[in-house]
Amino acid sequence: MATIETPPKLRLRMSYDKLWDLLKTKGLLKQDLQAKTGISSGSIAKLSKGANIQTDTLLRICQVLDCQIGDIAEVMPATEVKEQDAWASSDLLS
Repeated sequence: MATIETPPKLRLRMSYDKLWDLLKTKGLLKQDLQAKTGISSGSIAKLSKGANIQTDTLLRICQVLDCQIGDIAEVMPATEVKEQDAWASSDLLS
């Protein structure tokens, strides 16, 4: 009988700190992003938490903000937490 290997534990996560920086630079709030892109409040919440998000959602954001995915997202070690992660999920941008 063949043994099934367990996939390795994911040690990476997505960070959207660059998105929050870009919004701040452009003087936009999360609600503005939602209105301009048509994405749901649930997707905004997922972005705030660094959760999985559909690629087409990221593409909509890039289209509206006239940027590339690397301008709004980056892959980071799962254990690394930036100080701005807490800021991004705060109500200041809601």
